[in-house]
Amino acid sequence: MKKIAVFVEGQSEQIFVRSLLQCALGHQPISFQCIQLAGDHDRQVPYSFLNPAAVAYFLIVNVGSDERVLSAVKERERALFAQGYTGIIALRDMYSQAYDNRAGGQIKDEVTDAFLHAALAAVATMSRAGDISLHFAIMEFEAWLLAMGNLLCRAFPALTPEVVQAELGCRLSDIDRQTHFYRPSRHLDRMLRSVGAEHDKSRKELERICAALTPDDIPSATGHGRCRNLRIFYETVQRCPE
Repeated sequence: MKKIAVFVEGQSEQIFVRSLLQCALGHQPISFQCIQLAGDHDRQVPYSFLNPAAVAYFLIVNVGSDERVLSAVKERERALFAQGYTGIIALRDMYSQAYDNRAGGQIKDEVTDAFLHAALAAVATMSRAGDISLHFAIMEFEAWLLAMGNLLCRAFPALTPEVVQAELGCRLSDIDRQTHFYRPSRHLDRMLRSVGAEHDKSRKELERICAALTPDDIPSATGHGRCRNLRIFYETVQRCPE
């Protein structure tokens, strides 16, 4: 059985990755266990599913901060590989206060490239860099949810295309959500508030959204070259049991 560790920055991403695994690999028996880093201790969180017949096991680690993703990988990668893990996947938002300080509220390719280069350089110093895969959600993980317009409408039936267009001033199908929104989390919150909900990143909210996720949502979000980082992340997950 292959063992893969996935490091994410928060609870929202942890719930999403768990659901994405089920979409990407649902035709195969898999197991996943979710933990949250809390000081020097690991705390179990209630999103796990253990299958004794699994061909692949995923440890999904919520590190609690976007700035902690790479450092947490660095602190634990040798121990994980010694325990038989075959790969490590790291996922974090590109947006951060440090990015904002340099970009001034805009998506700037040169700033994005600089942050990506620095992160890849950090991975290159690790013991088995070739088995560590780093991914950025640009600008935030919420861009991936916005890219799945049908998913959001299924989770919140009142969120019709007409409501979305009225709130955002555009049709989601006309834009690449990865490059259009600097702070997609704020736009998602505005959309949800328009139908009596809110994007508070709670377990209840993300469970509601991810419960509606299907394998068809990924190609619909990434078609025509859009949301490239989501496509790459999904393809990486799909290859894990190989």
